[in-house]
Formats: sequence, C-alpha cells, structure tokens
Amino acid sequence: MNKNFMISFKQLVVILFLIFCIIISESLKYLFISKDIDLMNEFIKSSNYTLGQKDYLLSNIISYFFIIINYVILALFSYITRNKVKIGAIYKITYFFIIIASLLYQILLNKNIYYNYVGIILQVILLLYVLNLKKIGEATND
Repeated sequence: MNKNFMISFKQLVVILFLIFCIIISESLKYLFISKDIDLMNEFIKSSNYTLGQKDYLLSNIISYFFIIINYVILALFSYITRNKVKIGAIYKITYFFIIIASLLYQILLNKNIYYNYVGIILQVILLLYVLNLKKIGEATND
C-alpha cells in the first residue's frame, strides 16, 4: 500500500498557523534582545570594546533573518506545493532537518536561552505534528 498522500486543507492550516506563531515568537524575542541594554553591554564587553551598538544590532538582525527564513521557506513550500507534492518520507525528513537545525542553533549557539522557551516549544510541536501527519481517513482507522 502506498504511504504517500496529499496534504489536506485542515493540515495545511495547522502547519501555517504553527509557523505563524513561531515567526511571531521569534520576532518578539529579537525585539526584546535588541532593546536589552544589559545584553548589548555584555556583547560590547565581550568584544573588548571594539564593537559597538550598530554591530550588536546587525548581529541580531542577521540571526533573526537566518531563523525566520527557514520558516518562511517551509510555509511557502507547503502552501505552493499542497496539491502538487505528496506527503511522504522526503517531505517529513526535509521538515525534520530544517527544524532540528534551527533548534540546535537556538539551543547550542544562542546564549540567551531564557528568551527561547516559547519558540523552542512551538518548533517541537510543529516537528511532532509534521512527523505524525497521516491521511485524513487513516487517522481513524488506526
């Protein structure tokens, strides 16, 4: 029996809503990080006072871009290919690696982990949802 199936509209809406929540969470996180004077002073001290406020803001903007672009691409991919690509192992593996890479970046490389809790939880929920996607009729027959 073929395990590939097309994603339903309901499943697409759930995926896009979770991605929307992740983007909002990350946006708020980087807004708080960018406006936090203590974190900026820590950044400037760690660079031996060679970097300034503009460098701090630039590093935050670059980090924000690399986190958000993954989810924008996933949302566009899911929306555009909803009726063209069947959900199978490759679709789920693609989501898995992109989300895991983003999670590893946030957990291992980002030092202000206490700002990341909501985003990390939402990313784990999205990952689990995509990995457990089933054909609508199959969900009740298990």
